[in-house]
Amino acid sequence: MESLSVTDTVREHAERTFLVTEGRSFSFGEAAERATESLSTLTSLGASPGRGVRFVASATPAVIWTILACLEGGVPLIPLHPRWSDAEKARARQLVPDALEIDPEELTTSRSRAPRSTPCSARERTADPEQLAAVLFTSGTSAAPKGVQLARRCFTASARAHAANAPFLRDDRWLLAMPLSHAGGLSIVTRALASRTGIVLVSSSDPDAWLSSLARGRATLASVVPAGLARLLDADRGGAMTSLRAVLVGGAPFDPSLRRRAADAGVRALATYGLTETCSQVATQPLERAQRAGLTRQRARARGGRGAGARTAPLGARRHGHARVRRRRAGASRGLARHGRRG
Repeated sequence: MESLSVTDTVREHAERTFLVTEGRSFSFGEAAERATESLSTLTSLGASPGRGVRFVASATPAVIWTILACLEGGVPLIPLHPRWSDAEKARARQLVPDALEIDPEELTTSRSRAPRSTPCSARERTADPEQLAAVLFTSGTSAAPKGVQLARRCFTASARAHAANAPFLRDDRWLLAMPLSHAGGLSIVTRALASRTGIVLVSSSDPDAWLSSLARGRATLASVVPAGLARLLDADRGGAMTSLRAVLVGGAPFDPSLRRRAADAGVRALATYGLTETCSQVATQPLERAQRAGLTRQRARARGGRGAGARTAPLGARRHGHARVRRRRAGASRGLARHGRRG
């Protein structure tokens, strides 16, 4: 795995596609240029490693450039969910009161008026893996949402762990339809940076738009919640999802009947579990076992349907492990938990 600096990608991968949107695609070189210019504007507004940037993380290119800029300059990013109520946003502001609040769309306009700058490697700014990269807010399932402080190495470790289960291929593109304010969505961006692969940005939750983006962007990987997978299977009459190498399914219980339905449709759906404190995935089905299960079902259908609907063996990992989450350090900001520190 490589660094989280988009400018570090330019030397060898400048022309490779990084981001595909509905209107156009952007290479790593173009992304580096936009990130560097955005960072220049953010710095002029007072952003720094000691003062993070807070913004509503809608699914737009401008938000992607803001994320890249923060990672490039070692500026902590604090993304807010675009569907949050005013009260929820107010609580987030209270938890991180000193952050610089910006509108990424306005930042893009300001950037277009700013003088051009030359990209420089993030290693010249910061190479500390323990440096704070992001403050993400928990979903609040069991208690009031809290801010979780994640170091840079949390995101690189997450990318390495994913690659150990499903190694990245040169032409991989991850369909990004998860909220960028959550670890599951933001980690898609950081994995793309670390693996030098691409992203296909989906700006709509409509299943037809999702499937259209999949085909247009030639996506090979995707992440969805179970309810979203069910809607996609309903809409996917042409079998477009079978082109995906893997679909990670998490965020809620993955019902066995939905697993079987996905397998019968030829979709390699992997059950995954994660939480904000551990920077996305904690446990994910092995890709190889899901592939073998799919072949078993295909062979059963080829034999005339016998066993096509039979229950297959559970696809969970054989090995068991544990995740350790440290308690909040004394003196840390109330409502904020810090993760990623060693020892």
